Amino acid sequence: MDHRSRRRAHAREREARRRQHALERRNERRARKRKKRSPEEQRYRAARRQANRRFGFLIHFVAYASVLSLIFVSSRSARATLIVALAWGIGS
Repeated sequence: MDHRSRRRAHAREREARRRQHALERRNERRARKRKKRSPEEQRYRAARRQANRRFGFLIHFVAYASVLSLIFVSSRSARATLIVALAWGIGS
């Protein structure tokens, strides 16, 4: 190995150590920022997430049903409505 290649290898190692050190510092900072939540707060957050999921499902279901009913009323074709319903279900 000549002098230049040794210097390049050393520079790569130094850069790898610097990146690893920066990653460790970032993880330590994140761990310090993360708060420990009480069991009551954890249950509250879980219940809130579940309620938000249910509400989101309801909103999307209302949009789905509205579009399908408009297609059925405007086209008077159950076949066209079924095709849209199946295509929408496959796409989402």
